Amino acid sequence: MKEKVLIDYESAQKRFREHVETMKQKFSDVFFESIVIDTEDNLYIDVVKISKDKPNTLVFTIGEHGVEGIFGSYIMEVFIEEILPILNLKDTSVILVHPINPYGMKYLERTNKNNVDLNRNFLNSWDNIFRNDAYLALKDFFERSEGVQSLSIERIRYYKDVLKILLKGLAKQVKNALLVGQYESPKGLYYGGRGYEKETIFMMRLFEEALKSSKHVVHIDIHTGYGPKDTMSVVNSNLFEEDSKTFEREIDYSPVVKSENNEFYAMSGDMINYLYTLKNEKYKETKLYSASFEFGILGNSTLNEAEALFRAVVNNRLRFYGSKNEKIRKSVKKLYLEAFCPTSEISVQKMQTQFKKAIFGIFKREGLI
Repeated sequence: MKEKVLIDYESAQKRFREHVETMKQKFSDVFFESIVIDTEDNLYIDVVKISKDKPNTLVFTIGEHGVEGIFGSYIMEVFIEEILPILNLKDTSVILVHPINPYGMKYLERTNKNNVDLNRNFLNSWDNIFRNDAYLALKDFFERSEGVQSLSIERIRYYKDVLKILLKGLAKQVKNALLVGQYESPKGLYYGGRGYEKETIFMMRLFEEALKSSKHVVHIDIHTGYGPKDTMSVVNSNLFEEDSKTFEREIDYSPVVKSENNEFYAMSGDMINYLYTLKNEKYKETKLYSASFEFGILGNSTLNEAEALFRAVVNNRLRFYGSKNEKIRKSVKKLYLEAFCPTSEISVQKMQTQFKKAIFGIFKREGLI
């Protein structure tokens, strides 16, 4: 196992492609392609397909939120080196996607080049998109149209605003207004876009082909940032029929939650919900299990979540309005990255162990090992 998490897109891409060459030597049926997102900026979605046209298909994806692909790439490497060799490839095709959002991974942003949060872009229809009035009511808090002058001053100003919100009893409203996504403010947080993005269209086609060609599809998507510190949560779709406690017993892993407000949080335009809806509408005979693995970084206390939002707010302002100087820019980007990538080896090893336990339990349940 490689010893360090690589914190830049190019290095992670290079190491992934080295693994591709190793896989070609180990397996007889390996197909590799790079999907062009931006040739001038050297942005590609790398896709590996192993043992095509089997009754089972496993799709493993990282970096839908680009910056989360930094640790996601490391976890994919754990999968390649320690999980892939024990899969039943006689009956299982494997598809690896690295990363869904190369722009965000390269520039350490959650969103793509158009500031679209791809996990709010997988709408089943663009007709009658809901209006997030709660977000618009708090827009001045989420977005301020000025550059970053001083992190210490920004932090003081931000927490003064947070205190006012807490005193008004609006903390829950802030969380719900933000995380569900919004489609009104292109320079805002969690912006879902106004049509399908290039990356979204590619993934939609990949999912449709998997559902069409297989009797059974399993999809694991890696995310980082949200949830208890140094803890990996299995996040099932709210469209998944089984309750979380029953699923925990079946896979011998905890915590398991659903993407709904009482367990995790609800989203509009979520990729996994799109996949379930596609299956239910067009491929009812295909068996599907799709979930995200969410690695908690800062923690989920009120203070931790307030700090995570501060980093998102100040990074968003940096992106659109710049900073006073290069030192401040680097400080903001470092803070932002550290909201999505563990900074200690103890944290890395702990969550790596959790990942292996959860994925082994799920693959055993799904008959892939």
